[in-house]
Amino acid sequence: MAMMINGIQTTHISALDRGLQYGDGCFTTAHVINQNVLYFDFHIARLHDDCERLHFPDINWDTLAEFIAMEAFALMRAENNTALANEAVLKIILTRAEGERGYSPLGCNHINRIVSLTPFPSHYLGWQKTGIDVNISPIRLGHTPHTAGIKHLNRLDQVLIKRELEKSVFQDCIVLDSEGCIVEASASNIFWRKGDKIFTPDVSQCGINGLMRQRVIDHLNKSGFAQIEIVREPIETLQNADEVMLSNALMPLIPINHVVVSPTQRWFYSPLKREAWPYLFPQLLAGK
Repeated sequence: MAMMINGIQTTHISALDRGLQYGDGCFTTAHVINQNVLYFDFHIARLHDDCERLHFPDINWDTLAEFIAMEAFALMRAENNTALANEAVLKIILTRAEGERGYSPLGCNHINRIVSLTPFPSHYLGWQKTGIDVNISPIRLGHTPHTAGIKHLNRLDQVLIKRELEKSVFQDCIVLDSEGCIVEASASNIFWRKGDKIFTPDVSQCGINGLMRQRVIDHLNKSGFAQIEIVREPIETLQNADEVMLSNALMPLIPINHVVVSPTQRWFYSPLKREAWPYLFPQLLAGK
């Protein structure tokens, strides 16, 4: 891992940082290919929107974007980071910096930025070719509309979801909300196609409005390839789907082969029926 905090190459941050104390911050994760940060402007826009919703202090976003870009390229060009420059993961974290004891952000007028570069998860390449099998997470998400959609630093639900997933033989899991409706996967959004319509869950009550989710919706709205609908549906809806896919900025789109609901019930999605995945995948991978 290579890291800069506020432009200084270090892995140390104050124990008083509100991101550590309260999860008071947000982050985005980008795919780097040949020193090119895919969707960089969209990642900055996503941070901007999340910081606005968290009522962060005023930020000069043009200047911040320049700093982040310079720091990212400096990490890529470092002598011992040649492999990371070819393909890597760029993570950008913004916190509300240090504050006095207590939850109130009053007087917190600065931010800390953490820019890190880590190896790309190579298993995604295999998943793109073969597809994956998923089960249903026993952990459900409660409704928190005031923070829903934000990729904030409070990720305990996802930690516990991953812990449960690692007890299984499955590559990922589908996460439901407290009412039994589909929300997302452990670290990605979900889409499914039925005929000429593509569906994705509403994340206005819980879940993350992922950058790749936004790009898929935008592609579909502009291309006319298929009608996209944002819905609240129970897991049983997937039984009749023609194809199911997961998306995030690194995948960027992974097909699902089986959804395993129980030891005696699984739903299969034939690769021969895939239409949305082969249409969307090359465009998303190209950063378009």
